[in-house]
Amino acid sequence: MLLFTDEGFIIRRFPFGEGDVVLVVFSKNHGKLRLVAKGVRKISSRRSGHLTLFNQVEFQARQGNELSIISEVRTLNSYDALKSDTDVSRYVYYLAELLDVFTQEEEKHYSLYKQLLTALELLSNTQSAADAYSVVENFEIVLLKEMGFWSDDVQGRELQGEQGKRSEYLKSYIQSLTGKRINSLRVL
Repeated sequence: MLLFTDEGFIIRRFPFGEGDVVLVVFSKNHGKLRLVAKGVRKISSRRSGHLTLFNQVEFQARQGNELSIISEVRTLNSYDALKSDTDVSRYVYYLAELLDVFTQEEEKHYSLYKQLLTALELLSNTQSAADAYSVVENFEIVLLKEMGFWSDDVQGRELQGEQGKRSEYLKSYIQSLTGKRINSLRVL
């Protein structure tokens, strides 16, 4: 079995079996990955604290037939400031959902990973909702460019004007591209 080491940001987490969890991790070198963390739902698990939603972690995993299995994990950044502020955490949920919807598994996006870390750092230091939204708007545009859905000639013209209309345009454009509802938009 092949072992690999990477770092990533946990964008989704859901139960799997009795004591296991499936994590969706947006990683630096492998893109979006689905990983199984065995036994982390048990009270005695030493790894469960590291595998919390929105943690940046360094992990070692063993490739399985369908899902890779995490064997080692260490927290690099827990982003406690983002998690404790409900206003800012809404934006983090939105960024995580965008990454999950727009990226394919095992498709590397190093520049997008770096942009995510920058956005998280800026969000943890924002003082106002307007500042937070401009960070999110910038991330949306970078994501759309990286995925090939953005042209400054076409969509860039639509962003001229007041903040509210730009925001509306971006959200409706993203919804039209995905073909499904972005759940976290309801709380933004």
